[in-house]
Amino acid sequence: MANLHYVGESVTGLPWLFHGAFLDVGLAFNNKTELFSGKIGYEYFFLFLGGRLNLVNYTDFKDNQLCMRPEIGLSLLSFLTITYGYNIDLSGNDYFDVGGSIFSLNIGYLIDKK
Repeated sequence: MANLHYVGESVTGLPWLFHGAFLDVGLAFNNKTELFSGKIGYEYFFLFLGGRLNLVNYTDFKDNQLCMRPEIGLSLLSFLTITYGYNIDLSGNDYFDVGGSIFSLNIGYLIDKK
């Protein structure tokens, strides 16, 4: 899966304590089917531990599947995060077989706002 992740400015501005809302869009390949995913959520990381709560919509533009994904994981001062999450199907139909465990590796890139 490839993602583009936008995180709003941290409430604290400190690299060892980060939390805030985010938007994420991605493209996944599942059983030779391309899926577009849109995600909105909130994340909180303190030193080396943290988590996220996401609302994820998977679509192939014919069907949609809405999932809630709580995640917990490790962080290197919010620049590198490794999380374990679990997709909980909210739509009642597992169209795309995306329910279950998800491991994520995220690398943060700071964009200077000068």
